Amino acid sequence: MRNFEDLRDVMSSGSVSTLKSTYGSVDDIDLFTGGLAEVPTKGAVVGPTFACLLGRQMYYYKAGKS
Repeated sequence: MRNFEDLRDVMSSGSVSTLKSTYGSVDDIDLFTGGLAEVPTKGAVVGPTFACLLGRQMYYYKAGKS
């Protein structure tokens, strides 16, 4: 994401507006806050960012890597 408008692909307009008024740049958005603001992907309870992080964690857990 390079600007706040890019967030509209994964968040509601209201969430984007709130983040825009709170943060000076998309680079400043806290990972947890941004992840919670995302709309869950189809068939999931988390958005794309948390889905990626959880997937990586499960891979490393299964593969025995840290």
